[in-house]
Amino acid sequence: MELVLLLYAASIAENIRGSLGGFIIAFGIIGVISCIVVAVTAASLTEGHFMGDNYKTTLRANRLARKCVTVLFFSWLVLMLVSHLVPSRRDVYVMAGGYVAMKAVNSEVVQDTANSVLNSIEKWLDKELTKEMETARKAAEAQAARQEQSNKGGR
Repeated sequence: MELVLLLYAASIAENIRGSLGGFIIAFGIIGVISCIVVAVTAASLTEGHFMGDNYKTTLRANRLARKCVTVLFFSWLVLMLVSHLVPSRRDVYVMAGGYVAMKAVNSEVVQDTANSVLNSIEKWLDKELTKEMETARKAAEAQAARQEQSNKGGR
């Protein structure tokens, strides 16, 4: 079941990242527009329109635009964080491959096969080492015999 979920995540990972990217761009554009509104209304507020309906409307627009900028900024930050946390399709396939490899390594068939192969290699190494030890022992005996003959001949 986990493998199916990983493969599904791989199939939608790029779409999620793309849609988050679209939201990030949209929030960025709306945020820039809101900043422009805040700047324009702030300039209008400082010109001396402190009386009348126009002042109240401008003040209300300024407050709304500032709230919009704040909300969009934090939404933009959250979307950026989430978009960076969503793995790419390649990463999800690597996770799925690791999951399959762990399942394969932990299966009884692989364990039995690995133990069988290791036992065969150990037996072969033991046989080869025994041959080498026997050859080394014979060479040492021959060397000792030659040494002994040279010692007898030299006396």
